[in-house]
Amino acid sequence: MFLKWAKVVGLGIVVLAATGYVTLQYVPPAIANAAFISAIDANKILTSHPDTLVLDVRTPGEYYGELGHLKDAVNIDYWQIPTALKAGSPIFDLPKSTQILIHCHTDVRASIASRTLKSAGFNNISVIDDGIVGWHKAKLPVVYSPPRN
Repeated sequence: MFLKWAKVVGLGIVVLAATGYVTLQYVPPAIANAAFISAIDANKILTSHPDTLVLDVRTPGEYYGELGHLKDAVNIDYWQIPTALKAGSPIFDLPKSTQILIHCHTDVRASIASRTLKSAGFNNISVIDDGIVGWHKAKLPVVYSPPRN
């Protein structure tokens, strides 16, 4: 399934439009509890704190696709985050106070991922408002690189 767009239509209800169909999905208060930051402010943080972890929770196809990705972003598909946390992935073997900026295509999956990471003890997480789309709207730089084998 390729997610074309997602929109919050009410507290915890998200409309997801994927190739071929539209569905409603309940999202526990993840959206309401996420700390959002504009792309401009996120870029300022990355400039002044280069040790900030940028977590791109889009699929690998999106990460390497036409919109590109943020420089030095770590790509872990949104659906794989709980598994990576349980498996003790080295990317999550960081101090719980590590500054993390999360983004996806817009900000729905990133908001949910933020809640997952908060429940794992991370406490300095911000979601980039409007995701990579917002990053492009702000005319900030992205990287285009071929997929790794």
